[in-house]
Amino acid sequence: MRAFYLAFALAAAAGAVAASPAAASQTTRRPGPCNVNSTDTVVDSEVVDLGRAYQPSRRTGAKLQVGGNITDVVWVMNHSNCPVTISKQGYGVGGATGEFIEVPPRGSYEGHFWVPWRDTPVGQSMWISIAGRPYFYVWQMAGRLAFQSDAAYQRAAAVWDGYRANYGRSPSVPGLSIEGGRRILHVDVTDDGKPFFKFEGMPEE
Repeated sequence: MRAFYLAFALAAAAGAVAASPAAASQTTRRPGPCNVNSTDTVVDSEVVDLGRAYQPSRRTGAKLQVGGNITDVVWVMNHSNCPVTISKQGYGVGGATGEFIEVPPRGSYEGHFWVPWRDTPVGQSMWISIAGRPYFYVWQMAGRLAFQSDAAYQRAAAVWDGYRANYGRSPSVPGLSIEGGRRILHVDVTDDGKPFFKFEGMPEE
């Protein structure tokens, strides 16, 4: 299993089409300029739809590791032509914790990054940034992984009372949204510049 993921990283580094047993981009994307739209971003519902439509390939019969209260991102697959940064930062108050990883265009990361818990409108979140701009905030709450796009956060934060009232209604992340277990995080940008992501369960080795 690990050999397959290592092959993905080596292929990406060599500029080949990204491929792995976990996933490959559904469309063949050649190396090129970063095309993420920096002046607009997708709304939460559109991210959910894009993530739902994205179908990474799975190993037949593989048992997924889920459950518990620790959600550990062990692989990040960047299928886009843009640099991706995953960081843990304050949401509402505070700042960066010093935990961050950088994934080059069409590259991958192997390691451990825990999705933070948060049961109040203020606290830590996992930030998914593309080309230096945060686009998505992810956290654990009430047995699931929730998220907000930056566009949704900016609109809600403008009216703090409204944000607090709707905090618990934040949508679940695209893909496997159950709290706990190991995850693969896929990040991509559509051909027309819309960023999206999806969580996939990590099969047991």
